[in-house]
Amino acid sequence: MAAQSGGSRLSSQHIPALDGIRGIAILVVMMHHFTVYGGMASTNALDRAFRTLTLPGWVGVDLFFVLSGFLITGILYDAKEKRHYFRTFYMRRVLHIFPLYYVVLVIVFLIAPRLFTADAALQSFTGEQWWYWTYLSNVSTALSGWHEYLAFGHFWSLAVEEQFYLLWRPWRSSSWGERRSCVCLSC
Repeated sequence: MAAQSGGSRLSSQHIPALDGIRGIAILVVMMHHFTVYGGMASTNALDRAFRTLTLPGWVGVDLFFVLSGFLITGILYDAKEKRHYFRTFYMRRVLHIFPLYYVVLVIVFLIAPRLFTADAALQSFTGEQWWYWTYLSNVSTALSGWHEYLAFGHFWSLAVEEQFYLLWRPWRSSSWGERRSCVCLSC
């Protein structure tokens, strides 16, 4: 976001540098996953050095959350004078994320268990589906740890993002949130 010339209002203009930061975050997370979860063995000094460099790659996910919060706050700030701005904002998010998310859940929880009855991990995973249908998989992970069916381990970040979308605007609109937002921005 950049300040508009001649005014103090923030603008949601495209910032190319954020695309670069997003690209770096993607690479860092991917390298982390390839080495840590990909079973890379540290057999020589170069492998050990590479693994050491990629271990903190989880920070890329945090960077995504910070960028998302920054951009979402800017969009909401710019639109706050418009009629039904939050409803419009949230409907765009719902139409952007929900269709594919729920198609995947239908395949994983309703179709795949009938096709792959011998896959014990998948069958066990279907018992956890309530958390995914309600965007609360991050809560399930916090309470019980990672499920053995790790193919959906990344869904926790989608849950966090949807929870942010749902709670940030009402929190900012409250008198308590207005005062505390300065603290959030300064952290």
